[in-house]
Amino acid sequence: MESRLYWIIKLSFCVLPLCATQCPDHKPFASDAGCVSKCPEPFYIRNKTCVFDCGEDFVDEARECIPSCPDGYPYQETLKTFGKEVFIEKMCIYNCYNGEVIFNNECLVRCPSSQMYLDIKDTHHRCVSKCPADKQFLLNNTNIYYSQCIRECESFISDGYCVTNCPIKMVHLNKKCMDSCPDSHTIVSNGQCFQECNDHSILSACKCPEDRPYLENKTCVTNCSELVQIKKYLAGKEEEYECVNECNQELVVYNKTCVDKCPADMPLLMNRTCVKVCPPDQNIIVVVTPRLTCNITEPECGWIPEADFFEYLFCKDSCPENEFIFNQTCVKFCSHPLIAWNRSCFTTCPASVPLLQSGGITVQYHKWVKEKGKMGSVYGKSGFSFYTTEIKADTCADTCVDQTFYFNGSCLPSCPSEANHVLEGKCVGCAKFTLNGDLYAQCVDECPTKFINDKVCVDKCPEDKAHAIHNKCSKCPIEKPFELNNKCVKNCREEGALADYSCENCEDSVSVKCINVQACNETVMINYDGRCLKYCPDGYLFIDFLWIRCYKKKTSIIILVTSLLLSFVVGICYRKLIQKYMYFMYACFSIPAEIKNADIPFEEQQVIGIKVFETRL
Repeated sequence: MESRLYWIIKLSFCVLPLCATQCPDHKPFASDAGCVSKCPEPFYIRNKTCVFDCGEDFVDEARECIPSCPDGYPYQETLKTFGKEVFIEKMCIYNCYNGEVIFNNECLVRCPSSQMYLDIKDTHHRCVSKCPADKQFLLNNTNIYYSQCIRECESFISDGYCVTNCPIKMVHLNKKCMDSCPDSHTIVSNGQCFQECNDHSILSACKCPEDRPYLENKTCVTNCSELVQIKKYLAGKEEEYECVNECNQELVVYNKTCVDKCPADMPLLMNRTCVKVCPPDQNIIVVVTPRLTCNITEPECGWIPEADFFEYLFCKDSCPENEFIFNQTCVKFCSHPLIAWNRSCFTTCPASVPLLQSGGITVQYHKWVKEKGKMGSVYGKSGFSFYTTEIKADTCADTCVDQTFYFNGSCLPSCPSEANHVLEGKCVGCAKFTLNGDLYAQCVDECPTKFINDKVCVDKCPEDKAHAIHNKCSKCPIEKPFELNNKCVKNCREEGALADYSCENCEDSVSVKCINVQACNETVMINYDGRCLKYCPDGYLFIDFLWIRCYKKKTSIIILVTSLLLSFVVGICYRKLIQKYMYFMYACFSIPAEIKNADIPFEEQQVIGIKVFETRL
């Protein structure tokens, strides 16, 4: 410090060994060593003398000591050393380093806390306590801790700051962000306030305030005018309401509001208006699904909203040409067991056409079907497929058409198993024999074929009945016509068994099976003459007498008369015995009159008849 002060004094009084005035022009600078052509670093120039420090003065670009920096030049302080001495160099520069600011004409890394705004002029960033009058807007600088003063915001102004977008839930007018629009500009479109919904405020984005929620004639109103419908629309992600003279074609009217479908309390449509019930002159309900903008029969037309795959119920005076009426509702086909006739569905055929024609008509209908695993599209049919379905439906007829047969009031393409034969166009079970044809079986009284197999006329017996007994196919030959344990035998009785004739109408059966006696249940069958029967043979009567039950008719009459006489005689004898027995029981156990009257006074007993004292046995 002392040597620095020493040099300052010497320079002030020019007591250096050599003054600059003594130096020649080609070596104009003085130093302790003599005159030099220039003062090299780390020396500075003061009055053409090379010095180690400018003191409180500033340093220009030529490293000369000057009392102040030129106009427009800030200074940069730098810590320097001279030997063991430390001093601050205040260098005047044209621009501060990148990222530095200017305070009191000095380049700093950041502004002091009292000067947190930046006024940028040319390339200089000056710290100020408030913005100048011509720069009243602020711009946040994300790289430093202060805000920049600017003349005009490029986008929007929020609380004095320039922002790219207004904060969430705020609107803007003339670039200024605000909580709500003023009364002069009540329409909100894309966050901007408008006087009315116009070309600049697209309808799909117009939004009205809560106290005036409806948009009518491009202006927000409290309520829509008379005879005007309310239509919903989306303004951004929120639903808004517009007053319209008519709803869009794909919408319907419910309580003066345009809706996509009618609610449950008014599920029906009358002239595109929801109603609770259809009027009497249009009380047929037509079901339309889904919503389309063109004819449903055109496969490539229309659009299907992904979330609106529902049905419309229209009030009409009749059903479409290809549909049927059921319970006053149009259906695409009559579901089983309903019957289609005259474009209506019936549970039973009318009296005029009483026959049920199974599969008598062909019905075609069209439908959209959502494909599994695919998403729907609002402006296309992606995720849906258009199908044309064809089904056979039952109908009514007064006579069965060709290739159909009558059975139980119905016309069938084939006869059921319980009546699988055809007789005069009707399905029947044949009384005698069945003759199979190419298309169906017929009933005949006599077989024109060589053999009969289970009442069916055949030209050849099947392999499992290769034998014939009286032209009837049989498992066993005629010499051994009975079957016992899958073997053919001559006689069941010889095998200790009974011939089983307990079936219906089996007197003409062949290959009769042999069964044991216990198998012939005598509660419902008859064991007679080595046979198990269901009925007595012709000429015999069934009488449950002793152990024989089938009697010839003459014998059975004698037995019956004898049984009746015997029953009569026995009955008379039994009656007299019963009467005596009852009299005896009464005499033994009845209570004597004198005992009955034991508690009656003697005077009163005197008047009791003499029968009171009769002796009892």
